[in-house]
Amino acid sequence: MGSIRARPQNGKLFFDFRYRGQRCREQTALDDTPVNRKKAKHGSRRWGESPQVHRLV
Repeated sequence: MGSIRARPQNGKLFFDFRYRGQRCREQTALDDTPVNRKKAKHGSRRWGESPQVHRLV
């Protein structure tokens, strides 16, 4: 299962997950706020409950 984290350099949210055994990070344009974390969490659900099942190709 992946996680939603914030980059310390710019405060933007990103998805941190594994896909086919490789660590992947997908940047968002969302600032780190409670509302945006909820939006990001909802977005990861649309991928199938966790980011790693989203087809990246």
